[in-house]
Amino acid sequence: MKDLLHEGHYNEIFAEFQSWHISAFVKQLNLNKNKGGVLPFVRGLRLSAQLIYAIRGIISEQPELDANWGHILDQNNNFLSRECDIIIHRKGEVHKWNGKHGCVMDFRFISYDRALAVVSCKSFVTNSVISKEAAYCKEMKNFVDKVWFFGECCAPKAVASLNKKAAAVGFDKFWHSYTWDKKTDAIQQNYPGWFDFREEVRKLK
Repeated sequence: MKDLLHEGHYNEIFAEFQSWHISAFVKQLNLNKNKGGVLPFVRGLRLSAQLIYAIRGIISEQPELDANWGHILDQNNNFLSRECDIIIHRKGEVHKWNGKHGCVMDFRFISYDRALAVVSCKSFVTNSVISKEAAYCKEMKNFVDKVWFFGECCAPKAVASLNKKAAAVGFDKFWHSYTWDKKTDAIQQNYPGWFDFREEVRKLK
């Protein structure tokens, strides 16, 4: 029963993203380089927001934990990390921008000793995309022990090489939610990856 509930959560979160890749209209927009589509940056932002909501559900049995978008302060509270798509941390923040009911943004500044893991999110993942994250990953290791990468989707034949590339760059974990074949539009959901992601989040203390 628990697995069925978790699968339902996965389907609810990620079903909407698939249409933005396989829609004939969206594909034609991209092919013609027309404006009017949803930018990859915005899709990535939406992905990180959905993951934050999901993580908050996963850690709901650990009321001392939280997940947010923001920066991590260093050990001396002088310098900030790069912007983090997702910070999983012990509850409490040094400061937050907006964060009120009905706000447009909710951005947190988290102390070094409260940060447990960060998750970098990207829409369509390739080896090049991960390579560009090398400097980010290296710098984030100065602020938090666990640096993870979560991709919305990738090519079916790229999964093994992406896992190797992510490890080589320094990411502790790599996940993708589904694979997408650009030629056939075939999509394969990654339930095992989702369950593994859930377990890694649940291990955080």
